[in-house]
Amino acid sequence: MEEEKKNTIVAMIIIASIIVVTTVLIIMILTEKKEEHKDTEENITNNLQQQTNNNGITNEPEKIPVEVESQELSEAINFINTLPMHLNFMNTSFNSVEELTNEQKIQLVLAYAYKNDKWKEIQNGESIEYQINPDDLKTKDIFGENISFTNQGVNVYIDSNTEKNIIYKNGVYTFSLKLKNDIVNNYSRVYRTKVENDVYYIYLKQGYIMQTINGKTDIIDVKPTDTIEYSLKQYTDNSTIFSYKNEASQVYETYNFEDALRNNYTSFSNKMKTYEYALKKDAKGNFYLSGFKIN
Repeated sequence: MEEEKKNTIVAMIIIASIIVVTTVLIIMILTEKKEEHKDTEENITNNLQQQTNNNGITNEPEKIPVEVESQELSEAINFINTLPMHLNFMNTSFNSVEELTNEQKIQLVLAYAYKNDKWKEIQNGESIEYQINPDDLKTKDIFGENISFTNQGVNVYIDSNTEKNIIYKNGVYTFSLKLKNDIVNNYSRVYRTKVENDVYYIYLKQGYIMQTINGKTDIIDVKPTDTIEYSLKQYTDNSTIFSYKNEASQVYETYNFEDALRNNYTSFSNKMKTYEYALKKDAKGNFYLSGFKIN
């Protein structure tokens, strides 16, 4: 009986020892985890301190770019469509409009005004003048800043790959009659988008479309025997990227060429330049151009 008591006591001691050892191990593991967490927090703090610039401002870690939402993309594309073709023909990239010369800014603004019908028809005696008044142009809506106009005329690309001369006279800019039958159109296709640090980047594959009849651009009358050809061309060097011929009876059925562009896009897209539009929003939530690159 006494032997049985001894065995019971020994068993209880062993169990108690196991409990003590287990408890100690658990405490050690928890302490180690806490130290690791503390070390991680210290590393984060140190990293942020290392990112602090000379002005004492802590830079937040760079945000992961996200795609532009469909509604904002639609608004951005609508704004880009108001920009003149001259922007593409300039072959000039800039990270800020401040990098442009004032003449370049004037060229873009006047081309923008012309394209968007921000001009007036003025009766001058027996003749009619077409004028753009600088005072009527809100350049901040385009570039996010106001520009200084000069009394110097400029050449701009409006609706074709031919320069149009806009001259300065008596405080306004004047130009010749606005052509109604344009045969050149802009071609754009969204390549990709991203939003980063409140800047909207819209990447477009772009070119311009020339329409000719029997190799001529002067389209007056179309005969059944005529050959109509559409050519998608590069802004930078006017080279042909893609071409398509239509029968005369289909000259107004442009969906044929649009189908051809859509169905053959993968075959010519790698030849096209990528145009990067950097847009920002003003206080009213409207887009304006802050940068432009040709890749």
